[in-house]
Amino acid sequence: MTIINTLLAEKHGDDSIKSLDYVVQITTDMPQWGGLSGATLEEAISWGKVSPSAKKRVVYVDATIALPILVQGLIEEKVVRENIPDFSWFLMSMLLNLIRVIEMVSSMRKAISEDMIVGKHVYGDLYDIDKDVANNEEFLRKAVVKAAEIANMTLVDVKSWRFGGIKGGVLVLALVIESHIAVHTWPEYKYATVDVYTCGMKNDPLKAFEYLINMLRPKRYTSNYIDRSSLKSKSTFTWRNM
Repeated sequence: MTIINTLLAEKHGDDSIKSLDYVVQITTDMPQWGGLSGATLEEAISWGKVSPSAKKRVVYVDATIALPILVQGLIEEKVVRENIPDFSWFLMSMLLNLIRVIEMVSSMRKAISEDMIVGKHVYGDLYDIDKDVANNEEFLRKAVVKAAEIANMTLVDVKSWRFGGIKGGVLVLALVIESHIAVHTWPEYKYATVDVYTCGMKNDPLKAFEYLINMLRPKRYTSNYIDRSSLKSKSTFTWRNM
């Protein structure tokens, strides 16, 4: 900007815009190795950015060290700038850009909610759960219903079944408008699986999953997440809790 202003001033004979008379360049780059993009203060004179008679120094130091020292020096010398630059144009520009970003994000959120299916799937395996808890059909039903409520899901119906045998157990299935919650238990193996799937922006299957983990109290469990939205790019995450 200084270069452009200087060139325009020379072209139109405007003496109000001048090259810099005092310059301190703070950097950690070295021009010998390609740093500074070759823009030393000597070269800046040829651009009209720095006056040939300018008092100038290059300080090779980290800015976080140099700037506090410079500020303290100015304060001690009681240096006051006569002409304070008007940065109102810059603040207005930043404000307008912020408004544009907010409008863009709002439009994107609206487009996502209207033009795509948002599918969120959380599931995991639970190990070393209490046999009595795993075998308590009524307790599991109530836990699943509460989990649907916590996740902001609309419950349509809940069904449960008990199966006998060493590999038997309890199955609780909650049908919700957004999709489903399923809990399977195998008491003899102290093992269970939890599956929570929702379709919608306003539902949080992770909250339902975490609530069921707290109710079944496994000694360790795995958690998995799959983005099942109608997008080309999808995400899959897996994390384990011991």
